[in-house]
Amino acid sequence: VVCMCVWCTCVCGVHVYVVCMYILLSSSPSPVPSDFHVVLEGLTQRGLRVIAVGHRTLQVAFHKIDRIERDEVECGLTFAGLIAMENMLKPETTPVITTLREAAIRTVMITGDNLLTAMSVARGCGMVALDDQIIIMKTEVLTSSPDLDHKYSEKTSLLASHTPKAFAVHYSLLDAGGVDDSRSSRRTEDCGSEKKRNQDFKARMDANFHLVIEGSSFHVVQNDFPDVYQKLLVKGTVFARMAPDQKAQLVTDLQTLGYGVCMCGDGANDCGALKAAHVGISLSEAEASVASPFTSKVPN
Repeated sequence: VVCMCVWCTCVCGVHVYVVCMYILLSSSPSPVPSDFHVVLEGLTQRGLRVIAVGHRTLQVAFHKIDRIERDEVECGLTFAGLIAMENMLKPETTPVITTLREAAIRTVMITGDNLLTAMSVARGCGMVALDDQIIIMKTEVLTSSPDLDHKYSEKTSLLASHTPKAFAVHYSLLDAGGVDDSRSSRRTEDCGSEKKRNQDFKARMDANFHLVIEGSSFHVVQNDFPDVYQKLLVKGTVFARMAPDQKAQLVTDLQTLGYGVCMCGDGANDCGALKAAHVGISLSEAEASVASPFTSKVPN
C-alpha cells in the first residue's frame, strides 16, 4: 500500500491524515458512502488519477510520533473522501502514437495507475482505437477442492493447480461504459447455455482486440499460466498497477519473443525497465536519467 501521512496537533492528541492509492474498505470504522464504487469508477473512466483520504486521532505526544510504526498509524482510519487529479495529454502525444501505428510499430503502456484510468488515456491518445475490442484479464484465487476441473473451458478460461490453492483466469469485455460481459472458469449447471455463451464470447475475442491486465493478475498469469502468458505478451496493450520489477520483467519477456523494445519513462519506478530495454529513453533529467542510456533534450 502506498501512503503519505500528514500530521497536525490538536488538544486531544495528534491528528493524522493519510493519503492512499489503495483502500481496504473492511478496515474503516465508518462505512464509505453507498455510491463509493460508482463514483470511483466514473472518475477513473474519465482518465482521472484518484487517491483516497482517511484520518484518525492518535493519543500520543507529538515528540513520540517518530517512534510509531506505520502499521499502527495507517489503520482504523475514517474515510474522508477522494481526490481526483487530471493529467492532460500533451499535444505531441497523439501524433507520435499515430505515426508509430502507421509504421506498424506496436505501442504498449506500462503504468502504476488504475486500470480504467490507463484505458482512458490509451483510448484518448489513439493507442487503442475506438472500435477495437478491449478484454480485461483478471485472476481469482479459488479454494482448492477435489472436483476442480483443471482444463480449458471452451478456450475462454483456465484453471491451474496451485498448492494449496487454485487460480482462475477471467476475461471481461470492456466498452465505453465499463465491463459489459465476462466469462470465468466456474462450473455451472446449465452447460448448454453456458457453452453457447462461451462460443459467442470466443468469437468476439477472435476479432481485433487488446488484452489489458493489472500487476496482481500479471504475477499469477506469468507464474501459473504459461500458455496464457504468451498470448498476453503478444496481445497485451495496457499493463496497469505494475510494480517496478514487473515493468522490467515485461520488457525482458518481450525481448525473448524477438521484439526490439524501446522503453520511455520519467520516474524512479521506470529505471529497471529502462535499463533492460534495447533502447531506454528518459523523458526527464531526474531519477530515470541515471539508469537510461539516453535522455530527451526536451524535459517533456
